[in-house]
Amino acid sequence: MLKFNVTTELDKKILLDRAKNVLWKAMNKIEELAKVYVPVDTGRLKNSLHLDPTNPGQVEYICTDATEYGVFQEYGTMKMDAQPFLRPAGDIVQVHWLPIFWEQELAKK
Repeated sequence: MLKFNVTTELDKKILLDRAKNVLWKAMNKIEELAKVYVPVDTGRLKNSLHLDPTNPGQVEYICTDATEYGVFQEYGTMKMDAQPFLRPAGDIVQVHWLPIFWEQELAKK
């Protein structure tokens, strides 16, 4: 889950629109990075990673896969070590990219 606080004098509607833009950029970056970090054998897991919904302007997105084993790759099992790909992508976006995206949005006139 991405969390952020903003202190600004912008109108609430403008701020909400900009927050939606930041969320859209952040979620696309998470999807992009998850596809870099995901372990690849057949490519099925990597190719199934996607955002839902797929259009900007929403207040909630889910980055997920369409396989039955993605969760086991992410968290591991008793017999298999975890090979996380979504959590590291989210961590990087939270620390590095989110401030950049906010700066870009708040710089707009």
